[in-house]
Amino acid sequence: AEDHANAERLASGLSALGIAGEPVQTNMVFASLPADRFGGLPAFLEARDARAPIGPRARLVTHLDVDGPAIDRF
Repeated sequence: AEDHANAERLASGLSALGIAGEPVQTNMVFASLPADRFGGLPAFLEARDARAPIGPRARLVTHLDVDGPAIDRF
């Protein structure tokens, strides 16, 4: 249940940045990432040891090792 709440937290933060996403139903967040705004995102994530294949549509998954403060840092 906590990972689902963290997915909502992540989706909310992405929305505040103007990143469109689908409604969260599980611990997965599906977001549309415009390449012209987020070309540096893969390197940013890799530098923070975050694993997320980035393309026009990204799937970001929270799990038991990801807590609220980690979501906020992201």
